[in-house]
Amino acid sequence: MSTQYPVLIADIGGTFTRLAVVEHQDQPPRLIAKFKTADYPNPQTAFAAVLAQTQTAIPSTTLLAVAAPVAHARVHLTNAAWWIDPQEIGEALGFAHVRLVNDFPPIAAVLPQLDADNPNDVCALGPTCHGDEGPKLVLGPGTGLGAAVLR
Repeated sequence: MSTQYPVLIADIGGTFTRLAVVEHQDQPPRLIAKFKTADYPNPQTAFAAVLAQTQTAIPSTTLLAVAAPVAHARVHLTNAAWWIDPQEIGEALGFAHVRLVNDFPPIAAVLPQLDADNPNDVCALGPTCHGDEGPKLVLGPGTGLGAAVLR
């Protein structure tokens, strides 16, 4: 999938959903909404409301990072009522490309950008490896206990 702009980025959790938009390549994401997931019956309704309220252009590409195992094309959100189906969302809202991922691999992908010497960025658990050797683990509480490993 090639990235077409604007891009809508969604962090969908059991308690909160955050939406950001990237208007053009090389621009940082701009937060456009944070709301309680339970305030809407489904993601299509939530996304449509936010895009209308913020007068944001219909995204070409949409990336959905969800608090749920992503083993199938359609997933049920952990600890919330939403079913998330990228095809249904794209068709309902006119998004050209919709991609669904678990919310922790994108966090792990950022690890090489963090400062390993800054305890606000990285916390070492146990002995550390020298250099970039060895796997790196991301753990996070939220709707459940999320985890991802970067090797």
